[in-house]
Amino acid sequence: MSNPSTQFHELLIKNIKLHRKQHAYSQMKLAELCAVSSNYIGEIEMGRKFPSADTMERLTAALDLKPYQLFVEGNETPSEEEIIERYNNHLKALEAANLKVDLDQAKESYYTSRMNDANNQDNQPKAQ
Repeated sequence: MSNPSTQFHELLIKNIKLHRKQHAYSQMKLAELCAVSSNYIGEIEMGRKFPSADTMERLTAALDLKPYQLFVEGNETPSEEEIIERYNNHLKALEAANLKVDLDQAKESYYTSRMNDANNQDNQPKAQ
């Protein structure tokens, strides 16, 4: 399944990398501090994974940040409502991507089933 890249997600990735580098942490060091694998930190930073709320709490603690700082540009201080709106928009984008994947899988399953039915009919002995 592909993960949609949204401005919200890109900002999260950018801020994790930025603050990790400001602390001079390797991905392995940050992973140790967050009790996750270094591969998982790499997947997050490449945009392939989106961290759970629990992992985000550990990231903010390890990087000495307030949670909202993972989702803001520079010194921006958005309101709580703006942060919630950004997060909800990201969730909607993920949900839409999941629905598209589900629809694509259903179509593929349907067409495969139709092809198998057609092949089975072609292989049936003809009545005389």
